[in-house]
Amino acid sequence: MTKATAMSEAQPNGWFVNFGGKVFGPYSIAQMSEFVQEERVRGISVVKCGEGGQWMQAAVEPQIGRLFAHDAVPLPPPVPAALERRKESAASNVFVIGHFRSRSVETFERALGQFGDVLAITPSAWMLRTTIAVGILRNDLVEFLGTSDRLFIVDGKRGKMTWSNFGPSEEARLRTFIAAGRADER
Repeated sequence: MTKATAMSEAQPNGWFVNFGGKVFGPYSIAQMSEFVQEERVRGISVVKCGEGGQWMQAAVEPQIGRLFAHDAVPLPPPVPAALERRKESAASNVFVIGHFRSRSVETFERALGQFGDVLAITPSAWMLRTTIAVGILRNDLVEFLGTSDRLFIVDGKRGKMTWSNFGPSEEARLRTFIAAGRADER
């Protein structure tokens, strides 16, 4: 059995990467390793294995996360059992903002209700009381977004925010803005 054959049996559909709402792939683990080395895929990139896989950040995905071992930034601890991994110690009121072009807002709002108590603020903004960490919440909500839909989530209690489906230049602007705020705090 060749290396390529063994890989195709392990990941029958290969790896997919979501960049700015556009899905690319499938890629082999060797290609993903190259993308990590070239920094085309980073720890915060959203990836999944196979057509039926779950979207998650590359750094916490068990197989792809190993490719980041050479980074100076420590990786998160191994993923615990699903329920333990999803829960924070206490509920937090999370602000969720969506921009919908290709999917139904109503479908997204119903999906949002699976994660806690929801209060609609505007037709595309909600408060969600949940015990789920915002990064995991975003990964779970990505499946309810179309390719041109956007999502921004803020947990003010824990000082966390995350987003999905923003283009590279918009993401760079967000990161620059956030970094400037942290520099001002010092």
